[in-house]
Amino acid sequence: TQYIQELDEYKTMYDKIETLKYYSSPTTGIQLLFTNIYMNKILDNANKLLCNLFNGQFALLPFIITENEFRIPVAVDGGLNHDDITTMSSAQIALLSMIISISLLSQTSTKLSIIVGDEIDAPFDGTNRREFFDILDKLRVMVHANQCVLISHNSELSQYDCDIILLKNENSDDKSNVIGNVIWSYYNQ
Repeated sequence: TQYIQELDEYKTMYDKIETLKYYSSPTTGIQLLFTNIYMNKILDNANKLLCNLFNGQFALLPFIITENEFRIPVAVDGGLNHDDITTMSSAQIALLSMIISISLLSQTSTKLSIIVGDEIDAPFDGTNRREFFDILDKLRVMVHANQCVLISHNSELSQYDCDIILLKNENSDDKSNVIGNVIWSYYNQ
């Protein structure tokens, strides 16, 4: 009977240690639970933005994150699903990446007030480049951002309601043909 009693005590201690190991493990523990909750919120936010912007044409599927891979699968309404965002067109990758970035930022920041984009319109064709500014403005409103800073070489954007920092104007040596509020110009220096 003493043997059985000692065995039960050791089994109880062993079970406690195994429970501690399970919950402190990076592959099964509390960190993984927190990461899953965090990533699911980002996925939900991104899909809400995508639904509002593109009427449900695209939806991000749960991220595939293992020790060997990281993939972002995308469902396309009326088209072929993609195993990873990288198999989509350059313009689709740019838009989806921007939306994921904004979702990440809104999840980590209590006040998202400025969207910053560095040449994110570069992979777009002419039609998408002209429509991009409207998409960006809708996105800004959806996430309640006060401002958007966009670095672009796009001359097709309507600049009437933009503040512009003019570094170079390839059409002429002056800024007289620039439409918009030029708040700083290389030519004034």
